[in-house]
Amino acid sequence: MLQWGLYAAALRLPFLPTRAGLGTDVMTVNPHIKTVKSPYADGEELVAVPAIELDVAMWRQLNLMWVGNFAFLGAANLYVVYRFDEATWVNFKLFGMLGLTLLMAIGQALWIAFKTSSEQPEEG
Repeated sequence: MLQWGLYAAALRLPFLPTRAGLGTDVMTVNPHIKTVKSPYADGEELVAVPAIELDVAMWRQLNLMWVGNFAFLGAANLYVVYRFDEATWVNFKLFGMLGLTLLMAIGQALWIAFKTSSEQPEEG
């Protein structure tokens, strides 16, 4: 849902309809997510994920987090390639760097959720 919210904001749309989340408790956990009915003949019910707007300072912080992450991974890669054997280096690149990148992505999602949780539009 985070990706859809950021994508909706990038497209300058108020929300983005998707099938993801249908039949789950997403709407009960997050009251800002609603369902909409397709305006076409099928009348399909879709989840409307609201746009997640990030201001310029937040985008800059997010970009700097990724720059720091990749600088760290590059330094760690150089350390492992010159200090260990080739098999250890390959395993580090495959499992270690992938795992650290996934942790960074999860941390980014939590950071965005924390920063934007107080900025959700009020219902009225």
